[in-house]
Amino acid sequence: MQKDSQTVHAHPSWRSQKLGDVTAAWYEREITIPTHWASRRISVCIEYLNSYAVVYVDRSRAGEIRFPGGEVDLTSLCHPGGTHGLSLLVVAMPLKGVMLSYTDSSSAREVKGSVARRGLCGDVYLVSTPAGPRITDLKVDTSVRNKQFTLDVALDGLVADAQYVFRARIMKEGCSIKEFTSRAFRGSDLKEGRIASTATT
Repeated sequence: MQKDSQTVHAHPSWRSQKLGDVTAAWYEREITIPTHWASRRISVCIEYLNSYAVVYVDRSRAGEIRFPGGEVDLTSLCHPGGTHGLSLLVVAMPLKGVMLSYTDSSSAREVKGSVARRGLCGDVYLVSTPAGPRITDLKVDTSVRNKQFTLDVALDGLVADAQYVFRARIMKEGCSIKEFTSRAFRGSDLKEGRIASTATT
C-alpha cells in the first residue's frame, strides 16, 4: 500500500538507486513571499515528517523540525515580495534517533533502524501570522476532586520586561460556563517558554 501511495519521478542519474536504502534526502524549491505579508511572522509548516529535518533559506540555517511535524520561523530570512530558495535536509530515523537529535544530531544519525514511511509524508506550506506574542501550545490539567483546572501555556514573542495576562473561557453546548483571567506575569517569568496558572471551577 505504501508503494501505491507515492509516484517517484526519478532523475536519470539515480534511476537505478534502490530507494529503500535511502535514509536522507534534500528537498528544494523556490518560494515567493507575498508582498502583503509585510510586518507579519512567516514560517514553514510540515504536517507529517518522518523523522528529522533541517530547514534552510538561501543556504542559511533556519531551524529544525522533528517527527511528527511542526514549524520553523523564517521571518528574519525572508522578505515580502522576494523570491528565496527553501531547502530541507530530511533524515529518516527510528524514534530513539529522534530523541537523541534533541541533544546531539550527530549521534542521532548514527542510530540504525527501519523506517517504513520516510521523508515528507504530509503537506509543506508557508504560514503568515500577526507579529508579536502568540500561544504555541496549550495543556489543560483538570482535578474534579479539587474543582480546579490548570492551564500550562507555551508562549513565544514576549518581551522580557512587558506585562501580560491570558484569558480562557470554558464552553458547553455553545454557552460560556466559566471565564478565567490569569495573574499578571512578565516575559521573564516564563520557564522554558511556558507558564502555568490554576483556577477554581
